[in-house]
Amino acid sequence: MQQLIIEAIDIPLLYDETGRDGRVIRLILDEICAAPKVPVHVPMPTDARPLRICKALLADPGREGDLEDWARFGALGRRTLTRLFRDETGITFTLWRQQVRLMEALRRLSMGTAVTTVAMDLGYESPSAFTAMFRRVMGKTPKHYLGPATSRWTEAGLRARRSGMSLSASGSVVVAAGCKANDVTEDSSRFSCASNC
Repeated sequence: MQQLIIEAIDIPLLYDETGRDGRVIRLILDEICAAPKVPVHVPMPTDARPLRICKALLADPGREGDLEDWARFGALGRRTLTRLFRDETGITFTLWRQQVRLMEALRRLSMGTAVTTVAMDLGYESPSAFTAMFRRVMGKTPKHYLGPATSRWTEAGLRARRSGMSLSASGSVVVAAGCKANDVTEDSSRFSCASNC
């Protein structure tokens, strides 16, 4: 996938859809649709109390605190926070925080930040605890998920950004916030979000 994205960077905006360039773009889109789903979005509550907690964690994903601490921060009881969070977001507070940390980890790792640094910055007890969580959620360790060409990948990401695309750590094209891999289709402006893939 990395090589396909690197190749696509040099494809002109108006390309021959029936030629080699068209096949490269179609293969990228097929691979995006087949890629494992990665959390690129977290649901936000509307109630001001859990929303305050969410904003604090989005600003600093590594911020420490257990459920009791966060309940106090949001001026809530522990049980009220648990109930409100599930009712308003559809997931538990713990899972929500894990997804926020995972999204931040993917961003940092794709930029070449060391696993140890990411793990410590995001509040994990050790790099091995972070790696275990990453493997459980992503199916691979950070090293294997990013592949051996992390430095080349970072350079490709910089070139892609200059071209108007973004690249995720897995090699997926990130079109816009909230656009999932199965929502990406090809059109005359290269990539866009759509309802089917």
